[in-house]
Amino acid sequence: MVNIKNNRKETREETIKRLSDPNYQGGNYALPENASESEKIKYEICQNIAKYKRINEIYLKDLAYELGISQTKLDNILYCRINLLKLDELANCLEKLQIPFHLEIAGNTKRA
Repeated sequence: MVNIKNNRKETREETIKRLSDPNYQGGNYALPENASESEKIKYEICQNIAKYKRINEIYLKDLAYELGISQTKLDNILYCRINLLKLDELANCLEKLQIPFHLEIAGNTKRA
């Protein structure tokens, strides 16, 4: 991407930083490289809901109605604005849509 202010190409790090900004309004939120487990889970759930919408070719207003949420909230989900979403809300959406989801948290495992 070209930075219009000084007509130079944006570095990968600058692009990630810009897209990872919680206040970014330009489209999909990019998950930062140092994301927490909670952020990763919320992001993956959002991706699954977006995939469900795309595969089933559902209109926004119909999906929002089916989920019992506003179109603004649905936009936040579809654009992965995870900083505006709660994990329990997203889990409820998965349940209402009957989307299978497997949660696995990687961590430091110690063996005795």
